[in-house]
Amino acid sequence: MESFKTRNGTTLGSVFDFVGGLSRYCNNPELSDVTVKVGESTFYCHKFFLASASDVFRTMLTGPQWSDSRSGEIKLEETPECQAVFGDFLQCLYSGQVTVTTTTIMPIFTLADKYNIRQLRSLCERYMTEQIGQGNIKGALEWLSFAETYNLHQLVSHCYSVIRSNLLRIIDSDAWLKLTVDQMCFLLSGSQLVVRDEYTLYKALERWMMKDAHRFGVAQCLRKVTPLVRFAQISSEQILDIEKSEFGQIYQKQLKDFILEGYKFHALSAMTDMFTADRYMPRLYLSAPHCQVINVHPSSTVMANAMQVGYRPKSCGPWYLQVQQNGKSGGDSPYSSSEGQYATPAANDKGNLVSVIYKVQAPNNDTGKSFKLAIASFDVNDKFHCAVTHAGKVYKPDVPTANVHWSLTTNVTTLHSQAFLDKTTSKVKLGVIIQVE
Repeated sequence: MESFKTRNGTTLGSVFDFVGGLSRYCNNPELSDVTVKVGESTFYCHKFFLASASDVFRTMLTGPQWSDSRSGEIKLEETPECQAVFGDFLQCLYSGQVTVTTTTIMPIFTLADKYNIRQLRSLCERYMTEQIGQGNIKGALEWLSFAETYNLHQLVSHCYSVIRSNLLRIIDSDAWLKLTVDQMCFLLSGSQLVVRDEYTLYKALERWMMKDAHRFGVAQCLRKVTPLVRFAQISSEQILDIEKSEFGQIYQKQLKDFILEGYKFHALSAMTDMFTADRYMPRLYLSAPHCQVINVHPSSTVMANAMQVGYRPKSCGPWYLQVQQNGKSGGDSPYSSSEGQYATPAANDKGNLVSVIYKVQAPNNDTGKSFKLAIASFDVNDKFHCAVTHAGKVYKPDVPTANVHWSLTTNVTTLHSQAFLDKTTSKVKLGVIIQVE
């Protein structure tokens, strides 16, 4: 028996032992005074445990308007997914703990919400948010609509952030085609979207609209989505391709004003400052001149080009980028999945997946400026793997005289991600985008 001293004396006993003793009564006929029927399964329960953990169960067991309060059996209607985890859910009511995976977390959350078990609901939300914060693409896609339904605002924000950063892993998948109109509009509304170029994004939107036509109608989708496409960032030749395409001919009426705006931008942008709205500005494009591709040894510092934000990007002072190998193998990658195209590409004879830490520092003359950046990694076959993004403001450095000083906390941005280490060169291939306002 454990003991510890307090001001009022010595306290004997162990809370853990007490809880462990109680948890053995979960689904145990001994002393059971109520059974819970869920699907084809029957669970032996105790009214005291159910009522003390959930006010919903307490009402069902004590409220005179509920027939369950006068019966020794409760019949619950649950989805197949919730039925499969109901035993784990009950174990949590008895022990205060539950083991979850990315597959079971949604039905566990659903049960916690339905029966108003706030602490479990909060823990489930935290688990999902942490998973998404580690760059879980599959989780972001699966949990986005779920998080929006339950108003989990922080989780929603994390889902959109991961999707925006890894759009190139998504736009050719079925998950892209399943996004709703409102979700697509929200994705397109921001500048922190990592994509090859705006034309690639537009063609992916065409596929999405044609696939979704039976639900919303292409014309309706165009009215909502097309104003968010940045035609100014599509070349004149590509705009002409859009105009002459079968899709462009069918929906000429809906597209013509935006196509004309694109042509107008290319004709007049060199002669006027009228194009200042966000829709004329570049996103985080992985194409020249926006992106600098570098091959760098881990644990080394390189110069990374920065671009001044504008519809015609201009080079400005270079920033400093340090890449550190984090010592973890790719098997722990948060981007991994047991199924589908979101699974981490397996390391091959040419390269290994490694965890990396990026540290980015602005030069002193950019102090006070706002910035957006993205660092993308590519495998040994030049295929996009993943990206991380960040936006913020360059603050005055701790040591004004230092040009590069990685121990500074005010103007050093630290990001965690994955990269492929080429076995033959011992380098990682990165695409670096830095936009300074």
